[in-house]
Amino acid sequence: MIKNKNKIILAVMMIIVLSFSACNKTDNSNTSSTANESGETSAENANDGQSNENMGEALISVKDNSASLGEGLFLLRDIERYYSQSYGPQILQQQAQSIKESVMVGLERLYVLKQYAQDKGITLDDESNKEIEELLSEYKESVPPGTLEKDGITDEDIRSVFELNFLSKKVIDAELTDFKVDEAKIEENLLADPFYQNIEKFGVEEALKTVKVQHILISTKDEAGSEKSEEEVAKAKEEAGRIMKLFTDEGKTFEELVTEYSEDPGKVSNNGVYEFGRGEMVPEFEEASFTMKNGDTQIVKSDFGFHIINKIDETLPDQETVDKVMEYKDLAKEREIDAQKSAEFDEVYKTSIEGKYDVTKNQELWNNVKMSYEMNEESSENTEVETSSDK
Repeated sequence: MIKNKNKIILAVMMIIVLSFSACNKTDNSNTSSTANESGETSAENANDGQSNENMGEALISVKDNSASLGEGLFLLRDIERYYSQSYGPQILQQQAQSIKESVMVGLERLYVLKQYAQDKGITLDDESNKEIEELLSEYKESVPPGTLEKDGITDEDIRSVFELNFLSKKVIDAELTDFKVDEAKIEENLLADPFYQNIEKFGVEEALKTVKVQHILISTKDEAGSEKSEEEVAKAKEEAGRIMKLFTDEGKTFEELVTEYSEDPGKVSNNGVYEFGRGEMVPEFEEASFTMKNGDTQIVKSDFGFHIINKIDETLPDQETVDKVMEYKDLAKEREIDAQKSAEFDEVYKTSIEGKYDVTKNQELWNNVKMSYEMNEESSENTEVETSSDK
């Protein structure tokens, strides 16, 4: 089940790559549009949550193939979710026009590639079709109930977009017969991801492990943040040893010692307790915390001073999480390869495919489509009006 869910992400990411790689190009296709000359639409024509009466209209046509409004909405909503999760919901308002434009350009490109595939006799095999049906089923399980119905998006719309994605990848593979993966570039990009770095360095289980410790800091910095003298540092080390013995030999509670001696400003809010994973603390503190056993106490020196660390607990990831991360590694590499292929294929598309077919776009229909945040705002306004009426 996890594997297919990752493939859903990969499929949508591939579409996003195609969409945005095409978005800034000059449109050289012979395009007609049903929009008025200004490209504007009246408020009266705006869709209210995407009315079903328009769902059967063609959004884009390339020869005998037409994209439905539902396909465009499916792509738009998925890209909205991706951007909202990656950059925060505010990005949708800031980039609304470019996001909508990218969907239209990307969908046009996918349909041009579909027509090109038909002309070249490139088709999907039974295995691909079976995989698409699995993707469709699991995608529907992954979105909240009623989400697709609200926009009038049908199974056929989703299936069609996945078919377009699979077909476009087959076209790319057919055209790039001499393509060679730049392994060094992939590794360079992957190692720029701190999470991936930790997986490579520590292994999956260790990279996902978290520890919980309580510590007392005896600082070796003066008020200006500079390192104290050697004599003062030596005294700080001696003091740390003395405090540790109060805990290990004399029965003082660690909480009492934190309150009385720790010079860590964080003790005010957390009583010196920290729970963290790899890459979140200074190296000396992290290494000791991860290598100690539960219940052990140890003194380590960092740039901040001497830390008396009492390890409380550690948490290992469950197998499902480990499996997901293992597939994350494979997925990350697949995405890098797809990005390389798309970049190389872009030249082929511009020189040999783009402009080869007449493309008709119903721009007015697309202009009427609302972003999800607009629909939410309208819903909130309607709720307020109803509440006021009730009063």
